[in-house]
Amino acid sequence: MIIGQMVVLFALMGLGFLLYRVNILDLNTNSKLTSLVLSVTTPCMVLNSVLCTEKYSDSKTIFTILGIAVITYFITPFIGLFINKLLHVPSNQTGLYVFMTVFSNIGFIGYPIMKAIFGNDSVFHTSLFGMVFNIMLFTLGVYLIGIGQQGSNKLNLKNLITPGVICSFLALILYLLHIRAPKIITDFTGMVGDMTTPLAMIIIGVTLGGDEY
Repeated sequence: MIIGQMVVLFALMGLGFLLYRVNILDLNTNSKLTSLVLSVTTPCMVLNSVLCTEKYSDSKTIFTILGIAVITYFITPFIGLFINKLLHVPSNQTGLYVFMTVFSNIGFIGYPIMKAIFGNDSVFHTSLFGMVFNIMLFTLGVYLIGIGQQGSNKLNLKNLITPGVICSFLALILYLLHIRAPKIITDFTGMVGDMTTPLAMIIIGVTLGGDEY
């Protein structure tokens, strides 16, 4: 079952690669589709996963996931520094390499894979981890990128106010309060959210197709 789902996801990536190579999609369109996925379809998928939940986890599980996420982003920078020592990374690139160790692409590719393999209920739990990810990305991540680089690396808290973070907090509140929504709303969020997986995989395929080697 899992292998079959992964084959489908890779096939969608292959489709995106092909669409780029035959000039049906270009990098400019791909950029706009990326914004669509990050700002619209993924938030809708997160909200729908909560609004359609049949079985609620207890609050202990919720805060355990949040705790694991916080611990992860506390430990991984030290792992990144250790890897830097092993690779003898130049001091002006230390922050960049630590950043690459700490921050993977869990937001963009994580949701589609979790939903494809574990089902709709897993999306909300993924969003909890993603919420911590976004907070750390625009705080610790900004600081790391600025290490050894010219210019300012001041934190801009406005960057935290993104559709993904807002919807994750909203989803958490709805989940803890066991709030359900009318069918017309769940149908809408479900239909829009269902576009996330195919679009995300196609976008990755187009990106790979546009890379120059």
